[in-house]
Amino acid sequence: MKLTRFVRLLGVALFLAAIPAIAAAQDSIKCEANNNSRKYCGSYGDRQVRLDRQISGSPCIEGQSWGVDDRGLWVERGCRAYFKIGRRDRGMREGGGDANSIKCESNDGGRKYCGSYGYNQVRMDRQISGAECVQGSSWGVDARGLWVDRGCRAYFSVSGGPGGGRGGNPNPENGWWERGPNDNWPPRGDWHGGRWQSGGACFYKDRDFGGSFFCMRRGEQRESLAGYGDDISSIRAFGGARVTVFDDRNFSGARQTLGGDVPDLRQLPVMQKPGHTWNNRISSLSVQ
Repeated sequence: MKLTRFVRLLGVALFLAAIPAIAAAQDSIKCEANNNSRKYCGSYGDRQVRLDRQISGSPCIEGQSWGVDDRGLWVERGCRAYFKIGRRDRGMREGGGDANSIKCESNDGGRKYCGSYGYNQVRMDRQISGAECVQGSSWGVDARGLWVDRGCRAYFSVSGGPGGGRGGNPNPENGWWERGPNDNWPPRGDWHGGRWQSGGACFYKDRDFGGSFFCMRRGEQRESLAGYGDDISSIRAFGGARVTVFDDRNFSGARQTLGGDVPDLRQLPVMQKPGHTWNNRISSLSVQ
């Protein structure tokens, strides 16, 4: 009789001790695709779910082998993993980040912009792609804002709102900056995100440093200028920076390194292409 009572008390004690673990487990679920077919594991919203721990040999990549759609959480292509589930009324943010966390994805391998944020507003929080996310190469911030490229998919933490910390009057339609009342030369302070003390260069639509423009800090580079690289007509450097311009994307083709200002690119010939100048033909560049 005493033994039976002891066993019952021991069982109650063990159950009570297990309650915290059970409660914790309720925030994590295992979802497994044991073949290439899609498997659903619960009707959750996209702001409720984040990958916690992969347990499969096959990669679990959000948007490719796992994700959330109108039917809920799914996995496929052999992805097997544990997922953290947050309740909607707790306000779980995408990616498990804070309220200013955003997801930016280069799903087709091309450049994608995800908001008009300033240089000092953005940091990468969590990579979710198989392709590597490297600042300055496959993600960064330029005159148009936060961008990803080359298959980079990640969550980014953003301080402040869109356009914050940029100064001036950026034109959201084509990525050029417009002159503002607080512009000065050379750039300094927190103008357009700050960090100008090491030098840099500005690139202008018109000759003699006129018209719309954008600037880059020393150490920055752009492997593609998209359409607005075809409109650069003058370059102004400061702080001892040097600029290398390229005729093609990805720092390829004809190139030339400039050690100072160029007020009119029509006067600067492309050495590798007789009869051509650098006016309106820069496709990628770096500032050293």
